[in-house]
Amino acid sequence: MLPMSGIWDSVRLEIKPSHHLLGRFCAARILRRRCLALDIDASAPGNVRVSVLDTPIAASGAAGTMQLDFPDYILWSPETPMVYTLRCELLDKDGRPIDVLEQPFGMRECTVKDGRMCLNNHSLYVKGVLAVPPSPASPDFATRAKKQLESAREAGFNLVRFIQPPPESLLHLCDAFGLMVWEDMPLPGSRGVEEEQAELSALVSRGRNHPSVIAWTVYSSAGGHEALLRSLRALDPTRLVFSYAEGNAFFLRPFRDAPEPFDSPRIVLPAPLDLDGDSYCRHAGEPEMLCVPSPIGVQGVMNIPQALAHMGSHAGTPEARCLQSAEDALERLFTEHDLGRVFNGPEAFYEATQLVQAAAVRIELDACRANGKASGYCYARLAAGGASLEAGLLAGDGAGNAAFDVVREAQQPLRPLIHMAQTNLVPRQETGVSILMVNEERLDERVDLSLQVVGPTNQVLWKKRRSIKLVRTGKEIWSGDIAASGSTGPHRFIVRLLLGAKVVSESSVEFQVYAPADPSEALIDVVDTADEWRTRCAPFARLTDRMPAVHIVPPLANTIRAYPAEKMAQVIAEVREGAVAIVFSPPCDWNDLATWIDPSVQAASLPAHTAFHYAKLHPVFEGLPSRGLMRQPYRDVVPRWTFPDKGEEDICGAIWTSPSGEEPLAAGANILVRRLGSGRMVFTHLRILEQLGEDPLADRLFVNLLRHFARRSVPSEEPVAPDAPTQDWLKQERVDAIRRWMVLGMFPNWNGEGFDTPYPPEHTVELQMAYSGWCKPIRWRRWYSCVRERHLVELQEALEPFISPSAIGVPGAAYAYAEFNGHDRCPIHIHIGAYAPTKIWLNGRLLLAFDEQRPANQRIEPIILDATIKQGKNTLLVKVAKSAGACRFSLEMESATRIPLSMNWWK
Repeated sequence: MLPMSGIWDSVRLEIKPSHHLLGRFCAARILRRRCLALDIDASAPGNVRVSVLDTPIAASGAAGTMQLDFPDYILWSPETPMVYTLRCELLDKDGRPIDVLEQPFGMRECTVKDGRMCLNNHSLYVKGVLAVPPSPASPDFATRAKKQLESAREAGFNLVRFIQPPPESLLHLCDAFGLMVWEDMPLPGSRGVEEEQAELSALVSRGRNHPSVIAWTVYSSAGGHEALLRSLRALDPTRLVFSYAEGNAFFLRPFRDAPEPFDSPRIVLPAPLDLDGDSYCRHAGEPEMLCVPSPIGVQGVMNIPQALAHMGSHAGTPEARCLQSAEDALERLFTEHDLGRVFNGPEAFYEATQLVQAAAVRIELDACRANGKASGYCYARLAAGGASLEAGLLAGDGAGNAAFDVVREAQQPLRPLIHMAQTNLVPRQETGVSILMVNEERLDERVDLSLQVVGPTNQVLWKKRRSIKLVRTGKEIWSGDIAASGSTGPHRFIVRLLLGAKVVSESSVEFQVYAPADPSEALIDVVDTADEWRTRCAPFARLTDRMPAVHIVPPLANTIRAYPAEKMAQVIAEVREGAVAIVFSPPCDWNDLATWIDPSVQAASLPAHTAFHYAKLHPVFEGLPSRGLMRQPYRDVVPRWTFPDKGEEDICGAIWTSPSGEEPLAAGANILVRRLGSGRMVFTHLRILEQLGEDPLADRLFVNLLRHFARRSVPSEEPVAPDAPTQDWLKQERVDAIRRWMVLGMFPNWNGEGFDTPYPPEHTVELQMAYSGWCKPIRWRRWYSCVRERHLVELQEALEPFISPSAIGVPGAAYAYAEFNGHDRCPIHIHIGAYAPTKIWLNGRLLLAFDEQRPANQRIEPIILDATIKQGKNTLLVKVAKSAGACRFSLEMESATRIPLSMNWWK
């Protein structure tokens, strides 16, 4: 046994049977004692001589345990990747070598302290990148592998997380380049536990001699996860071990067997990146816990023609066939959707996606680095390849794309991080700005901080300069307000750090200035029972309730069954006579109503998480960027859903990697126009109404929509009776099929403590109040459960759709509140489907405190509670505090007597 004291790591060498040295050569580097402890087995008698090449360090003696003093060494690190070579010779009786073995090694130690990664006893910020190693069978394997790893270092990464075991030649390169390696073991499959352990042993034996390898990842295996962990710890006690099992993540420190919780939120977001996504990146992660978000990144599409051109001998592989299928699909989309009016060919589309992705990547990386809870991150993909169409930072020829250049700039060790509250302004409008400092090298000196606002013609509109001391990472160095000029167009806010006349670091943020939108002269009516949306729309059009040219149908609820029956029936009737209705964010069950109106006005919706959105040259986009992809100015307007069908007009749409798998690429509409009688139904998921009065781009887009469709509207000159079938169906469904809730969240649930933390709704329910959520301000909002789903309430979908499906792993606590009137006092049974830790209060009395997180795909049996409702008003409050997994519950009630339950649910 080797000594377990001190800070040390082990090097073991597997020997071929033909060698006289037996099977294993083990060296322990004892950093604090400045020595090497060796354990040598030999298959032939004789002494051994060991030495460290290119140093005076040497010793001789009998095979077995030896100690070799090594007083002067250089630690291996990304900055100083010093690799030594340990030489062992088996000597005959005359002192001549009869066998020689050499093994590279490095002196370094990696662990976790105070929730931070540490290398050689210094805090380490992990800037990692996920990589799939190139195939060793490729004729250009060595060239490609070296190019990729050199590019990773050039981009500022200090770690590569191989999601498949790499060939050992790549580990040698990482040793030399100073790239730390986090190696994922193969995912468990149909192999037995013994086969998995044998594979694990082979992988560890191959990699444990390399100083670059700092961590292993083991995934759950049916019935064998703990055995695999014990086996890995026995094979290599010196490295970090990360483990994912049953939805939980934990890690083992070197020489420790006790698991500790680990947070690894997934932050892969769509482009452009909106303010919600930015806020998520800044706040993700559990405090006081090791947190390394992995993967992070922004959705992209690789340049498929370029990738095909570099396939070479792999032209007939499944990967090549997938790429060819995607190229063919895009050509069809260009024809079917007339995309030549937007892009000058497919190549221009790919170039545009890279620019949109790069702009979003810059914001995301700065936001992640501003997150004080994270000890680093792992970016989503180094090189494009495989069957996925996802873009990497490197193209097929190894060249970096636009995102690569952004990542290289964003990962500089000294960098001011700019956060601007609003990036679309009107002339002379002010907005708040804060600047945080990234100072990984911990420079302790004074520099000049230079701030400038630069206008559309590159003139300096405002500037400020002052001397500051470089503070540690995460500290604010300036905050205040800046103002736009009186001119419209792109502006930049530039921050520079100057040492004398030399610029040592620079960052900038672009913001847009738009002229205020002139109100439309169109007569509009707004379907709004609470006057919330009418107030938003009033400054931009003329409101009326008698035969308007355009009906505005806001996003009132998550189900069409909750929309006001008489008003919607009136809208349908007037559209049939020639008016236009613009339906914003139609609920997913819109088609249930469309079957009653006319099947021709169906509007199915699909998620747009992987979509790029385009705008054609059209009156709807007058005065706004068009004829291209929607870039960062549209960040808070781009939709989270899109329509997979074509409509009467093709105004703007989306191209996304198909969720169905039938086609690698698919296209949809973001403004879907359908004829109904003499009028038109217009559907859009563009988030325009939500931004009215806040974002001048949304204001102008709304006015343009009204003007364009008002010209196509010919409203009736006489009052029209409401559409009777529509009204009757909606009234009946509202009574029989849905129940209204008010939902609020997410509050923090770090380390599961949110379950027992009494947040404000547990004291008093104030539906008009705003609160601080875990990553943004939160308010109560309406949500409806449906009888056909056994009154399932999807809190994740209701409260945090902007990060779905990423949010599934984020802890959070949410509330749902409802009221109902009981006709009489009555004993009841409450059937509660609890998928996560759940509490229920009826009339302020706690009925249930269920503390268990269940897998999202597990069929659960409801918990049955006995309770009594009172005559008159009753209140229900449900709290769900989930960790990883779904945030949902279902709730149904029935009478506990033979008398049917008689109540009126809150509508």
